[in-house]
Amino acid sequence: NITFNVFEHRKVVEKYLQYQGNNQDFDASPDDIIAVKELQILIEIAISKMPPRQQQVFHLKFDENKSEEEIADMLKMNPTTVRVHITKARQTIQNLIKIFVFFFMF
Repeated sequence: NITFNVFEHRKVVEKYLQYQGNNQDFDASPDDIIAVKELQILIEIAISKMPPRQQQVFHLKFDENKSEEEIADMLKMNPTTVRVHITKARQTIQNLIKIFVFFFMF
């Protein structure tokens, strides 16, 4: 069972793509570039399948780096509800990536 922090990886992927676009000497294979772009697309698909409120919480937490308490205050939600949205968002992305990896492994 392989588990990793998808959200931190997403930020790394975005930085990688920005760096790759700005650095002509960057030494990445075409397969690596394609794999990174596919993973980025997969994450975006997973996010688009989330309910709107969950997308909003996800965006605030991982794109704007807001704390759970800040999100709860901003959205007038219970902090526990924010944590539930974050947990479900992570599960949605992890499950989709597991399926993706399974199909590429076999």
